[in-house]
Amino acid sequence: MHDPRELTSPAVSFVIPAHDEELLLPRTLDSIHATARELRLDYEIVVVVDASTDRTGAIAAERGARVVRVDYRRIAATRNAEARAASGALLVFVDADTILPVGPMAGALGVLASGGLAGGSACAFGGAIPGWARALDRFAKTRGRRFTIVRSPIVTSGRKLRAYTARELLGTLALLAVRGRRGARRRENFEMWYGPRRADPEGLPRTPRHGEGGDRERSNATPDS
Repeated sequence: MHDPRELTSPAVSFVIPAHDEELLLPRTLDSIHATARELRLDYEIVVVVDASTDRTGAIAAERGARVVRVDYRRIAATRNAEARAASGALLVFVDADTILPVGPMAGALGVLASGGLAGGSACAFGGAIPGWARALDRFAKTRGRRFTIVRSPIVTSGRKLRAYTARELLGTLALLAVRGRRGARRRENFEMWYGPRRADPEGLPRTPRHGEGGDRERSNATPDS
């Protein structure tokens, strides 16, 4: 595989959905800028501010992102708005509480250069998560391997796993398992995404140093913002 630094990179759009993310968005944007510059990418960052009531939009603009404002509070609609607003040939979707190190981005560029079309990255958590969440994460790693998974992990905050109980999270999964699409039609069934933001019991997670992986637990999917 070629060194991604030697690739002729397409224009890359990093797109971030954000609802009331003034606390964690700065480190996300800083990590993207640092990674894109190290890889010498021609890039832009688009932050879609979805019904935010805090300084999310101002912080995004201050850190060089292009800001698009919507009022959907539906993650699929917000991501579609991101894709429409982006100008890059390559779209990289990043959650607003996620750090993007060089490793997973370089790996993704390498996969694309080898003919890949889409994929995801392994994930580490930027803080301790409950035992039930670690068990669920280990289970999740064995599922859904139908597209390319870049081994080098991104780092997500893990805040929902700390702010919500096992009963709440597993109850949501059980609802989807039993009711399928019907269970997904009511926003009140997804309070952890659409309800008021709960405070993280640990406060702001620390940013792992180079080579660290949060609590070193990994998953194939990151939670939505």
